[in-house]
Amino acid sequence: MGSYNYTIPFDRAFSALPRRVTQGWSLNGIVRLATGLPVSISENGDRSLTGGSGVDRPNYLGGLAITLDVKSDGFVYFNKSAFSEEALGGQGTSTPRFFHGPGLENFDTGLQKITRLRERYSLQFRAEFFNTLNHANFSNPSGSFTSANFGKVTAAGAGRVGQVSLKFLW
Repeated sequence: MGSYNYTIPFDRAFSALPRRVTQGWSLNGIVRLATGLPVSISENGDRSLTGGSGVDRPNYLGGLAITLDVKSDGFVYFNKSAFSEEALGGQGTSTPRFFHGPGLENFDTGLQKITRLRERYSLQFRAEFFNTLNHANFSNPSGSFTSANFGKVTAAGAGRVGQVSLKFLW
């Protein structure tokens, strides 16, 4: 995660224009880059016959392949064929969290202009954009082996959102 704030020197580039127009501009933002959260693998039902809930996991057969093809039906993030149902009365061989889901890339930016009207009064204009690059940030896939959505990503974060504001400061 990082942030930045840059004062734009429009007064140097456009010295022929009035200073009230060229001064007071700044560009700022926040950048967040993160790896995905662990995918929790589980199996509903009491196939292990332990009488407890949340202890069952499918068998891991190997060959887990992560797919980043968002155009597939329901966006299958990993191959489901790497897992099989645990044997009745036994424990599955899959560990609960051994790989991560999709990561996060988010760029929020803002453009600001402060115009001094008088010594004590100024006007602030702001234009802000969240997820400026409109990057798809997907949630974790379902890790529930008995679910119809096993291995599928079914949600994503918000797309680009913008807002504009004007504030009078005194």
